[in-house]
Amino acid sequence: MNSQKNEIPLLLASLLITGGILAAGYWWFVVRPGGGNATSPATELSEGSKNLVASEAGGKADFVQAKNAGVAAVISKKNAEAVTQFSKAIQISPNAPETKIYFNNAK
Repeated sequence: MNSQKNEIPLLLASLLITGGILAAGYWWFVVRPGGGNATSPATELSEGSKNLVASEAGGKADFVQAKNAGVAAVISKKNAEAVTQFSKAIQISPNAPETKIYFNNAK
């Protein structure tokens, strides 16, 4: 009987600690600025319907034109045209990660 009395405070303490950890995790991933509801470009998602990285490929005019045409094609649900335009942009700048992702999504 004495050992059960010693276990109750330990059980309550472990429940409080677990609850605190869960609450902190919820706050960290959902509530805090930059958490689950973040709107910064680094954490925003796009399937190709808008440019999230404005300075990709150093702003080369022909690259920007092809990428924007690809984005417009995605918005218009013209995937074949989007693939063509994103492909042109990748040929101009092969190391453009966002454009590569949009290209693969359109395929």
